Amino acid sequence: MEKRNKRWRKIGIVLLVFCMLAAGCGAQSDSSRKDGSGAYEEVYEETAKSTSDMTMDSVGNMSEGEAAPADIKSSGEGEAADDNHAAGQKLIVTQNMSVETEHFDEFLKTIRNKTAELGGYLSNSNTNGQKEQGNRNASLSIRIPAANLSVLTDEAKNGAKVTYFGEDTQDVTMEYVDVESRIKALRTEQGSLLQLLEKAESLEDIIKLQERLSEVNYEIESYESRLRVLENQVEYSTLYLDVREVERETKEGGKGFFTEIKDGFGNSLYNVGRGIREAVIGLLVASPYLIVLAVIGIIVFTIIMKIAKKHRNRQGKVMSEMREEAEYKENELSE
Repeated sequence: MEKRNKRWRKIGIVLLVFCMLAAGCGAQSDSSRKDGSGAYEEVYEETAKSTSDMTMDSVGNMSEGEAAPADIKSSGEGEAADDNHAAGQKLIVTQNMSVETEHFDEFLKTIRNKTAELGGYLSNSNTNGQKEQGNRNASLSIRIPAANLSVLTDEAKNGAKVTYFGEDTQDVTMEYVDVESRIKALRTEQGSLLQLLEKAESLEDIIKLQERLSEVNYEIESYESRLRVLENQVEYSTLYLDVREVERETKEGGKGFFTEIKDGFGNSLYNVGRGIREAVIGLLVASPYLIVLAVIGIIVFTIIMKIAKKHRNRQGKVMSEMREEAEYKENELSE
């Protein structure tokens, strides 16, 4: 009996030692887990928070250490592009111009050559109408370095009569700074994720880090693409130029009384002459159709006249027979 109690005592001691060892291993496992994924989650949260703080700060009061752009102006003030850029602003300038010219080909050649000389290029060009009739139109979309935009517009104004001019200026300074700040924050997070990835041991942590790293890389590429678009739009202004070919350029108003009478009389004579010219040209162009219609008219008129003549002859014959019959009856009654 005493031997049996000693045996159960030994078994109990072994079980107690086993439980203590198991508890120690569990504590060690929890500690290592805290040093592993716990460390990942802590650094990840800090990185995400810093990213959010930096991007939010860029929208509001800019990040510390970055000077805010001075004198940000609203769009559409119409100042020269090079002066605005000198102030540190990011401005997208777009101009629209309509002109008319008596020298259509020479004007377009001059504009193309001047665009190439100033470092610009034609992004789109369309021409329609007929040279013989002098009614051609051209639409040009010109991309030109912002500093040279005024030079090109002056060239267009000197070479043709301007009938419309408009300018639109879009201030994208805040968006530009915001995109730059987001890229900077994402780069910081990218570096932190790469460091964590080198230290990660568990498969779960590695997968999480790689997923977030892929998201960060995608966001960086997206913001960098947007930044390139903004830089291109800021560095190169756009001029939409509409060119109309005319035989006589429109005269400017605001002249003296007698000068306006003289110009009005001259314009009236010109319009009358042009109307007669267009009428003659129209008759000559339509002459083949008129000849065909005249021939058809003559044939129809001849047929109608022949039918009418036959009808008159038939009526004359009937009337003659009626008169002869009346005379015959009158003679019989007289006898």
